[in-house]
Amino acid sequence: MKKGDVLHYDYETQKWLRQHPGYCTTVTQCEDCGLFYKPSLGHKCKKKVKPNV
Repeated sequence: MKKGDVLHYDYETQKWLRQHPGYCTTVTQCEDCGLFYKPSLGHKCKKKVKPNV
């Protein structure tokens, strides 16, 4: 990642960021879908393949 890159967040993280303007927080990137999310909120990946049981 480099300066000026645009980050794409999952829905819950976007919602949190709108409700907390100006706050600094930590995010991580989902290895499956590439979206960034706030770990304390969790992430429900829509692209992650679920194994057949």
